[in-house]
Amino acid sequence: MCCLNLSRRIGERIIIGEHTVLKVVSISSHQVMLQFVAPKNIRIDREEIRILKDRDANEALPEPEQWNIHKASQYFPVNSQGNH
Repeated sequence: MCCLNLSRRIGERIIIGEHTVLKVVSISSHQVMLQFVAPKNIRIDREEIRILKDRDANEALPEPEQWNIHKASQYFPVNSQGNH
């Protein structure tokens, strides 16, 4: 797994794989609004929602303070096409 940090301005986009686009819609002092355009089979959740969904499905994730970023792929597996 690797990490990429990017700076973007309002209206600028990031292309992820072949079919996913992330656009910066707005920026305020404490919040960034993002727009994701992706196929319906791509699972996109806020972190807290993903944790709740997984707990509801009896597949609980560890608490964030227990996460090891180098082992994140075991919690968010990526297939060979880069999809979750």
